[in-house]
Amino acid sequence: MKIAAIYRPLADFDYLEASLRSVARNVDLILIGVTGRDEAALAGFLSGISGFEVPVEPIRGDWSVDGAPPRELGETLAAKGMEWALLMDGQDVYSADDLERLLAFAEDHPEAGQFRARVHHYWKSPRYRIDPPDPAGQVALCRLSSGAGKLPAVTVPGEVGACHSFTFAGPTSTVLRRLQRTGLTAQAAANWRKTVWETWNGNRMQRNLHPEQAERFRAAVRIQPALLPEAMAGHPRLDEEIAGQKLAAPSACGLVIAVRNDDAATTRAFVHTLAETIPDDCEILVVSAERNALRAAASVPGVTAVEAAAHTPLIDVWRRGAKSALSNNLVLMTTDLRTTGDWVEGFLSALEQDGATVYLPGRGGELGTE
Repeated sequence: MKIAAIYRPLADFDYLEASLRSVARNVDLILIGVTGRDEAALAGFLSGISGFEVPVEPIRGDWSVDGAPPRELGETLAAKGMEWALLMDGQDVYSADDLERLLAFAEDHPEAGQFRARVHHYWKSPRYRIDPPDPAGQVALCRLSSGAGKLPAVTVPGEVGACHSFTFAGPTSTVLRRLQRTGLTAQAAANWRKTVWETWNGNRMQRNLHPEQAERFRAAVRIQPALLPEAMAGHPRLDEEIAGQKLAAPSACGLVIAVRNDDAATTRAFVHTLAETIPDDCEILVVSAERNALRAAASVPGVTAVEAAAHTPLIDVWRRGAKSALSNNLVLMTTDLRTTGDWVEGFLSALEQDGATVYLPGRGGELGTE
């Protein structure tokens, strides 16, 4: 299985090193499209990174990232002995396991010519991700053999693998430049920037975020760095909450509160009371499927509202909140729980004891230090 990773011309190099490292060990050749004066800039960038065991070469031309390469490029790749093209943008990054499963899936489906994969889109920085994933996906892999263009396309199941796209993870000017390279008009970009991109900073529950088909990006949620591909380790944007805003210091603990009803007043009162009993270095995340409860929680300073799907089991509601938490020490609770005194300090002290098990009272219980 001879594979070439082909990159369309780049808008910037922000994620290119992570992207290259994520695919290099699974491909036999890497080609990066260049136009105009881009070749010199690319050569300068590549001279500053090393450790690739496969050739990385520029190639002149431009093409869409979401579709098979142009016939001329396909013929060039075939002449080099390549059988497959892994279609990449400069902001696309794979986890090692996902890419290996994707390639194995393609080998097991000789009846298909193209493979459309799920895409995890990141928003503002690598700390926020569109959820649920964009249903459109993108063509990730295609055969280069004669007649492959007449074979059907297959959608890769989400559990097999996904691409991680950081096109929307960056400063405003950079993101707009990337989008305009995909064909978004200047007027459409300006309207989206004013009504969506800039307003989200003050309302992180805002929905329908995609610049062309709004409903494709339902919402952006904060995620744990452990969900990122390995090649993103050490990336400078991991130090940002959103582009241009430094990440806050890790919290001593996180309170993940599941709200099981739509009573906004009760939710707001509970969170206000809770906020008065916890140290400043603890975070509060309120998770619910109820929009009124989430709006009430978000009105309390310092509280992160996380939306869950309707009819989600309680344990999965908590898991949903845990994925958005910054702390590794989490307290899972509901609005039925009452808190007294400096109970958080007691909880943290218990965690510091080797082999300690911390028990929290169940429904309707009281959590304190006695």
